[in-house]
Amino acid sequence: MTMSLMAETLPAADTQVPPSPPPLSPPLPWAAAGLLAGTLLLGPLGLAGALGGLALLLLAVVPLPPAMPLARRLLIALALALLGGWLGSIAPRTSLEPHLVDGDATVIRSYQWAWSQGLLVGEIEARRGLGRRPPSRLFVFAPSQPRLRPGDRVALRGLHEVCAQRQRPQLRAVEMEVLAWREQGSRAWAWRAIDGLRRHQDLASRLLLGVGSAAEGMVFRDGGLLHLLAVSGLHLGLALALMALLLRVWCPSWLLRQMVLMAWCGGYLWLTGSALSTRRAAVMVVAVLLAQICGRRPHRLTSLSLAVIILILWDPSQVHELGFQLSVAAVFGIVTLGRELVAWRQRSWPLRPLVLDSLSWRLLLHALRSAVDGLLIGLSATLAVMPLLATHLGRIHPWAPLATVVATPVLTLVLGVGLVVLFIAGPWPHGPWHGAYLLLEWALDALVAIAHWGASWPGASLAADPWPLGAVMIWPLLFILRLHDHLDVLLRMAAVVVVLLLL
Repeated sequence: MTMSLMAETLPAADTQVPPSPPPLSPPLPWAAAGLLAGTLLLGPLGLAGALGGLALLLLAVVPLPPAMPLARRLLIALALALLGGWLGSIAPRTSLEPHLVDGDATVIRSYQWAWSQGLLVGEIEARRGLGRRPPSRLFVFAPSQPRLRPGDRVALRGLHEVCAQRQRPQLRAVEMEVLAWREQGSRAWAWRAIDGLRRHQDLASRLLLGVGSAAEGMVFRDGGLLHLLAVSGLHLGLALALMALLLRVWCPSWLLRQMVLMAWCGGYLWLTGSALSTRRAAVMVVAVLLAQICGRRPHRLTSLSLAVIILILWDPSQVHELGFQLSVAAVFGIVTLGRELVAWRQRSWPLRPLVLDSLSWRLLLHALRSAVDGLLIGLSATLAVMPLLATHLGRIHPWAPLATVVATPVLTLVLGVGLVVLFIAGPWPHGPWHGAYLLLEWALDALVAIAHWGASWPGASLAADPWPLGAVMIWPLLFILRLHDHLDVLLRMAAVVVVLLLL
């Protein structure tokens, strides 16, 4: 009886069962891609573009039958592209004509000269001038007095113009007034902790607080490690990993741990000055944590797409900033090609210990897995941002993934010890924190040594020609397909090499 039921249930041997088509990605990545492309490329479309986008969106949502999922997604992408072009027309823009400026700003970096000083300022609140929108960051030529440091709040008045050499806006300040020194602000306790360091104060403030002008910046740039100095998703991810490790020991409730991680994400965002890349990473982390709380497994592009949509709706003009483009491209490479390469490595070389293996062998395999996965993820991010670096900066760094793998453990130590120093030495500056300061200074010395080592490699920084727009648009297609076997990996890598050689 049982065998007859099985024979009726199972298909016949000569019956060909057609393979089911692979499921399409959810509509959100299509919407984010359309909105980003429309805001970046279509330009100001005006009200007609908005109406056309709404009409296509209604057509995709209401009348289109469910049996046409690909057509629905294409219509959603096209509709959001038209809406993105309309957002580009109404977005506040910075006037490039010379005009007078009167506004308040926070000093991010300071460069001291004999008769003047240069300031990189952000969080600008313009009372007059700067067109309809103040830029997120602006370089200022200021009088030599008073001497300013990162974290100071100042009022600036002067002439806003465009630098003829770099084609970037700058401000020649005629008057400058200090509104609040950094020791008087809400992060005064953190600055007191930074001042306790004997060496690398600027480097520590840039890594831990998101502001500062590290003297080793050129070395980090030549070694392909300049992204370590900009507080971004990497720093937020390491800080969240350290907090999650502590919560596993002290907090038994899983739901409470997720809530604490979301609160810690917001606190770290405030501590580091709410930089653009950190805001993008924070939106992604909150989306992933909410999906876990709701018992959902998000698509690999959903969190990034949600962050892109929120940031564009918040400020459409930031899609033209290099930092936004690099941030989105790097994360796109990690969650697509990087994730597939790590999964391929796990299938081909699991590097998992056996039951009776010793502890030393287990630790060695864990370190090897972390190094290989980090190298694959860094390679994916480097390949993803390569067109932007070549087009905007004219430089590429082939050894950046390897240098990042070597520097990431040291950066983790810097963040872990540095955050502890901030939270204990800031409120209680006269405590017995000498050992913690020594460990932090040793970690910063090691990070600088790795940057020097990476900059000394042959071909660490190479000149590159700008990529044509067609190649920049086709390049992401090499990342979105899934890897199935060794031949697929070899063909994908061969395609990357051919495109690079042609360019």
